Amino acid sequence: MSECEEDYFIKRTDELLSYFDQVFGGMSPTLARYFEGSELETFRESARSDFETLIPKMPYLGEEEDIHEGNMLACVQMLSLIRVMDEQGMEERKIGKIAYECFEGAFNNMPEPYKEGFRSSFFTEETMDMWRNASQLSQKREFPEGWVFEVVEADMKGFDYGIDYLECAVFKLFKKLGAERYMPYICLGDYAMFGAFGVGLCRTKTIGNGADLCDFRFKDGGNTPRGWPPDDLEEFRGTTE
Repeated sequence: MSECEEDYFIKRTDELLSYFDQVFGGMSPTLARYFEGSELETFRESARSDFETLIPKMPYLGEEEDIHEGNMLACVQMLSLIRVMDEQGMEERKIGKIAYECFEGAFNNMPEPYKEGFRSSFFTEETMDMWRNASQLSQKREFPEGWVFEVVEADMKGFDYGIDYLECAVFKLFKKLGAERYMPYICLGDYAMFGAFGVGLCRTKTIGNGADLCDFRFKDGGNTPRGWPPDDLEEFRGTTE
């Protein structure tokens, strides 16, 4: 890896910290239910500091991986919150609940035009071609720390298309950082996102829950179950109540 590639995220530190501040603002109403007054600001400062230490650890995955960069950033930011809560001695189930509610609050509070734009473009042929091209590139495994996935074309089983992730960059990073036990809760963020955006998601397993792959299936106009509590989700292998 070239020096430029190694410094890819480091050079963007100011930009990424601004991203942290913006996203944290969207999560603040949720977090205010768990951290009162000055506790919330102390929590924000600790998580922001931890996020800054994680920036150099994010893998460079090439320009073609822009399709997943937002996913990586969201998960790493959530990890910074999780690590602070873990250091405070909060039990795993409660951390998972707060993480999901933060995802849900942030996605629900996004501007309606943005959510509508996502929804209206998600099932277009242009988007499908984007996924097909990206999947072919991923299967070359040029970046060992990246995603590898396949597009599943529509069939008669009630979905418009699907994506099977054979390797997950977020899981690889979390495992490297010793945080893989929190992956089942990170995976739940997909239900919050697609539910907020009005895209039907069905999934029965994820790598983060110990499966061999993540089987995303999407349906235009379909229903997405809420991800919390997760105990009735077929994929979930985290701590139960």
